[in-house]
Amino acid sequence: MTDAPGPPAGHDKPPDDFEALFHQAPCGYLVTDDGGSITAVNDTFVRWTGFARPELLGRRLQDLMPVGDQILYSTHCIPQLGINGSVSEIAVEIIDAGGERRAALLSAQRVPGSGQEPGSVRVIIFSAHERRMFEKELVAALRAAEESEVRRGQAEKELQRLALHDSLTGLPNRAGLRMALEPLLDGSGKVTLAVLFLDLDHFKAVNDSLGHSAGDELLMAVADRLRAAVPGTGTVARLSGDEFLVARTAVDTPAAVALAAGLLDVLRAPMQIEGLEIVTSASIGIAVADNAEETLEDLIRRADIAMYRAKERGRGRWELHEPAETDPTVDRLRALGELRRGIRDGAPGPLPAADRPADRHRQRRGGPGPVAAPHARPAAAVGIHHDG
Repeated sequence: MTDAPGPPAGHDKPPDDFEALFHQAPCGYLVTDDGGSITAVNDTFVRWTGFARPELLGRRLQDLMPVGDQILYSTHCIPQLGINGSVSEIAVEIIDAGGERRAALLSAQRVPGSGQEPGSVRVIIFSAHERRMFEKELVAALRAAEESEVRRGQAEKELQRLALHDSLTGLPNRAGLRMALEPLLDGSGKVTLAVLFLDLDHFKAVNDSLGHSAGDELLMAVADRLRAAVPGTGTVARLSGDEFLVARTAVDTPAAVALAAGLLDVLRAPMQIEGLEIVTSASIGIAVADNAEETLEDLIRRADIAMYRAKERGRGRWELHEPAETDPTVDRLRALGELRRGIRDGAPGPLPAADRPADRHRQRRGGPGPVAAPHARPAAAVGIHHDG
C-alpha cells in the first residue's frame, strides 16, 4: 500500500481541514515520531482496537504488537523508514484492548522535519481480514466487469448477425449477401459468379389454405434443402417472402444450369407440413457474370428477369438470362412512354409502321419489322403483385 491522505508535513495532529478525512478513513491511520510514539490516531483505529484515545497517545506503536513483531518493527521498519522513507504492507499483529491478536498489514511513510518541526511517520494499518474481503470484492467486481464486457461483445455480435441474416430461416438476407459477395466482384474479372434467383410456385396458396405458420414451416424446409443441396463454395440467401437466391463462384454457364436443374429436383420431393404431404416447385432465373464491370445488383436483376420468364413459360423450370437480353418490362414501359409522347405532341393520323414506338422498339432488339401490337407481359411482370 502506498501513501494516503493524512496530516501535512511537520504536524503531529491533523488540522481541521483534514479532520473528517483523517478520522473517517476506512483503515487505521496514525502519526508517530521517529521512535514510534503515537502523536495522532484516527477514530477507525480506536474502534478497531477498543482502546480509548488517551490510552494510545504517547504510547509506542510497537508496544501494541507481540514481541516478535516488536523486534521486526524496531529492527526492520524503523531503519527502512530512515533509509528509504517508506515501508509497504508489512504483515504484523496488533493486540487490542481485550488482549486479542488481530492480523494486520502495515504501511508507513516518513515525512522529514522542516525548521523547528521534527520529522514524523504516517502509518496506515489495514485489518488483514477486511483487506482480504476487500480484495475478494475487488476481484468479484473485476470478474463482473469482464463478464459484462463479454456479454456486450456477444450482444454486438448477435445484433450484427440479426442485421445480416433472415430471422426465420437463419440464411443471409440481402445485406448479408452483399457483404459476402461484393468483395469478390472487385472489377478484376478474376472471379466468375453465377446467381440463381428462386421463387416458389403457388406459395400464396399454402399461406391462404393452411395459414402463415404452415407457410413459415415450408420456407424453413426449403431453406434447409437448399443449404444441403448447394456445395460448400455456394451461398444461399433469402431475399424476401418466398424468394431465395443461390450464388456460386468459379462456375461457368453449364455448371450453373446443372445446379439449377438439381435444385428443381430437390424441391420437387414431397415434404410434410403440419401433417400434410406437400409437393412444391420453383421457378429459377440464372445469370452468370460476363464482364468485370458487372455488379452483384446487375446479376440479381438479370436473374430476376429470367425467373419471371420461367414463370411465364409454365413454372417449375429454369431460364437463363443472356447478357444481350433486355428487360421486357422496361422495354414495354419505354414503348408506352414513346406512345404517350406521340399522343401528347399531337401526331396526326396513324403513324407509319416504321415510326410506331412498338416497331422501333422491336427493331432495337433485333426483331422483325412492323407488327400489329407490342408484346405484353402479364400484369405481374410489370410490378403488380403475383400469387407466386
